[in-house]
Formats: sequence, C-alpha cells, structure tokens
Amino acid sequence: MSLTLAQMLESYRISPETGFAMDKPSPTTFKNPALHPWLVICRQLPSLIRDGTLRAKIDQLPVLSPADLLESFEEYRLAFTLLTFMAQAYIWANASIDRPSSVLPACISLPIIEVAQELEVIPAYIYVSGSIWLYTRDSITGSESCVCSFTGTKDEEHFNLTTHNVEKIGGAALIQSLRASRLAGQQNEEGVRECLEKVGDILKECRNTLKNLRNGCDPSTFFNSIRPYLVGSQAIKGGVRYLTGDGGEEPYYFPGASAAQSSLFQALDVLLGVTHTDSERAEFVQQMRRAMPAYHVRFLEDITELPSIPEFIEQCSSGSTVHEAYNEALGALQEFRSEHIRIVTSYILQPSKKSMSATERDESQPKQGSGGSSDLMSLLKGMRDDTKDTLKT
Repeated sequence: MSLTLAQMLESYRISPETGFAMDKPSPTTFKNPALHPWLVICRQLPSLIRDGTLRAKIDQLPVLSPADLLESFEEYRLAFTLLTFMAQAYIWANASIDRPSSVLPACISLPIIEVAQELEVIPAYIYVSGSIWLYTRDSITGSESCVCSFTGTKDEEHFNLTTHNVEKIGGAALIQSLRASRLAGQQNEEGVRECLEKVGDILKECRNTLKNLRNGCDPSTFFNSIRPYLVGSQAIKGGVRYLTGDGGEEPYYFPGASAAQSSLFQALDVLLGVTHTDSERAEFVQQMRRAMPAYHVRFLEDITELPSIPEFIEQCSSGSTVHEAYNEALGALQEFRSEHIRIVTSYILQPSKKSMSATERDESQPKQGSGGSSDLMSLLKGMRDDTKDTLKT
C-alpha cells in the first residue's frame, strides 16, 4: 500500500489491515485505579441483572470525570464500551420482568457524554460498542473474547465476535476497493480487475463467517435474552432522561445497535456504485450514520469524490474480464445481504412469531429492527435488490 493511502486511512482512524475493525485487541483495564469501579460493575453485569441489584449498584457509583483519568484513545474506547453497557443494562435491567428506566443517573450520563464527545459518537449503546470496540483477547489463553456481556452466555460472545470478524475480514475488501478506485483513476484495467476479484473473494469469506453465527448462537437465546439489550432509547415513550447532577436533565432519543450502522458496507456501496434510490432506504442509510463515529461518516462523504469504479467499468469493453470481476464483486455483496436476510429470519422473525399468540400474530404487519427501521425485511430485501440492480450487463 502506498504511503498516501495509508496516511488517508489514518486520518479517519481506519486500519490499513482491518478497516473499521480494531487491528489490536481492546485493553481490559485502566492505568488509573479510580476507574476500576466501572470494571467491577461490568464484570458482574450478568449476575447483577439476574439478581435484580444492577440499578442499585450503579446508583452507588461515584461521578467521575474521564478527561482527568483516561490516558489514551484506546482507554477512551474501553470507557465508552463499559459505560454504554452499563447504561443499556440500567435502562432495560432484566428485560423479561423489569420495566425500562426512563432515567439514567449522573454517574453514567455525565461520563458517557464526555467520553462520547471525545470519540465523536452519540452517548448511547450503538454498533461500535457491541461489535467493534468490544473485541479483545484472553490474557491467558490468547483466544478471542469480549470486554463485557449482558448475559454472560457463550451465545452472546459468539454473536458479537462473529459480527466483529465479519468487519475484520471485510476490512480487506475496503482496502482493495480503495485501490481499485485509485487504479480506475489511472485507467489501469488489469489492476482494477485484480482488486475487484479480491473484493469478491473477501466478501464470500464474510458471508461464510456470517453463516457460522448458527454454530454458536441459538436463535431463541438471541431473541429472548440478547436482543432486548440492542433496543434504543427511542423505543421508550419520552426517551431517556440523562441526569446532569445539578438537578437538571436532558432527554435523548437514540436508535438501538444495528448492523445497518456498519461503516464498512456503506463504504462498499459508495465505492462499488450501489445506490439506494428508494426514499425510505436512502433516508435510513443517512439515519444510521448518526450512530457512527463522525470521522467514519466524514470518510463516507469524502470517498464520493474518488475516481468512480462503475464509471470506469462502463468505459471498458462489454464482456471484458474487468466487467466480470466487477459483477462477481457485486454478486458476492448481494449474496452476503441474502445471507443476512436469512439470519434475520432465523434470529428475529421466526422467534417473534413463536412468542406471539395466534390472535397477536399478523403476517401483514412490518417487523421493526433494533436500529429503528419501520419495516425490517422490506428494507433488507430492498438493499439487496439495489445491489443486484447495479450489475453491468
């Protein structure tokens, strides 16, 4: 990779090896012991939720100022992950029996806002919390693991690590797409072909990785025990009020964590020329950027100015090998999205039907996603079909 491309990626906090995923495990502790109470709560999160003492424990936490205590960007990401897990657990508690809390105490709300401002993200549990910045490695075994968990189950760990690994593998597709764009600007047909072939192969690997979700995460466990914690504050009437510690409060309405908040697949859409022209899908894509780090959103905006891969393909002879490679890459992206639809069917739609009584079940009603989409399946199928429609004939 040229130095110029590496420098460009660095300016957006994107790894030249793993893309938007972290290229090294998250730390699991802080250098400053004053922050250890956060670690203690998060290590006990599943048991505190189960025995109903989670909210009382969090209410006892001191109000800390992260700016005085955190020493690196990596520690800020760890702090954000812990704080968003605690916030989400406080709001939803034991989701099967407790009413959600519409108030977040100052010991969580103040530091989460401060950390979020530094990281340029919204102060809530979002995709990067549970799928990207959560990733670490066990200090003893070296195996992949997660910084914290709502349920303490292997199912939750497998779900989060699968999502992270899709991002990590897919990072190479991002890099190859950027190279293809640069080579398209240089009218290098052979170079573009080679890059696009690699993109297709990588996306096939992403699809196989996603399929592996079934080998460690039970659909009913996901739907009943994990998914309730992915829902955002906008699902609560009036939102969630973040207490300011001085008697004041600020209401927030945030979306839940959703794979639609992945910067990777939005970037691939931009670079490969997949457009979502339907007004509802286009609006949803923009809404999901609200839950991405701002520097990743800037990247998505800036890459629209790069040399266009599809325009270059149009200039090449119809039926050429570069045409084939482009269609193969788009086909692999389409198949990934088809697999995602099958996953959503198995993990959300089918368990949802089982949980309803015969009188409650209405097949005509749209199913809402955790990110706030009003009709989840229509949205996902539409985005897959948009990918198919981009194929060159």
